[in-house]
Amino acid sequence: VIEIYGNPTRPTSVSVVRTVVDEFINRASAMFSGVQVSVLQMLKAGMLNPSDPKSKFTDVGEFVATENEDERFITLQGSMAEGSIGAEFDWFGYIAPSMALLFLMFTITNGGKSILAESEGGTLPRMLITPSSSTQVLGGKVFGIYLNGVAQLAVLFVASLLMLQINWGPVSVVVPTILFVVAAATGWGMLIAAVSKTPAQANIMGTAITLVFAISSGSFFPRQMLPPWLQTISLISPNAWGIEAFDSIRLGATMSELLPLWGGMIAMFAILFVISTYIFRKQYQ
Repeated sequence: VIEIYGNPTRPTSVSVVRTVVDEFINRASAMFSGVQVSVLQMLKAGMLNPSDPKSKFTDVGEFVATENEDERFITLQGSMAEGSIGAEFDWFGYIAPSMALLFLMFTITNGGKSILAESEGGTLPRMLITPSSSTQVLGGKVFGIYLNGVAQLAVLFVASLLMLQINWGPVSVVVPTILFVVAAATGWGMLIAAVSKTPAQANIMGTAITLVFAISSGSFFPRQMLPPWLQTISLISPNAWGIEAFDSIRLGATMSELLPLWGGMIAMFAILFVISTYIFRKQYQ
């Protein structure tokens, strides 16, 4: 007996596995049944002898398996377990937050570009030589970008709920997720601004990174369809963390189950903020 345990919310993956297992069972059963019957008949007819070398029996088995590969001796049957957790895959429930994260990255990188515009105009260098620390100055700039990103996601969340009836999940977990994923995206906006020399360069770099993050994390198609290695590598992006979090919320994840994802987003922001501040400080020393 071969039992397949599949997540009902992942119909594509389950279907692929069932097809592979079904084909394997058909081929294995054809070989086993065909060889068993053929060998018995050939022994009765005197065409085979128990003392014959094993290679002769192997040749018979391969021939029978090839001849009967299209015949079905046993079938694969499956059933959905009662009380399965989750619902059918909701494409709109998945694509709404994932596309919102894509546009969030465009907004955040554009905000980082504004820091460079102030740098070219001489405003930022003058602020950095004041008694305020570079961390305080950049923190204030970044906080404005952060609030802009939070407002954008909040508007998209409310609009998709009221106008399209797309529910991202309970407000109690959606709101913290929005706050944390915007922070992670803001960290990348800071880093892009820190390593770019001009606003134009920041714009090009921001657009390229945004599109790469979107494609590799699953903003345009279900993340579960990506190869495991790409799913792991894409965790360098806030898109991947956000999609994982919102997808978990859609499937009924509790606050405690979301803590690791929230922690990853906070850690991403903290690391990128420290690196970006260090680069900015070096530039204006």
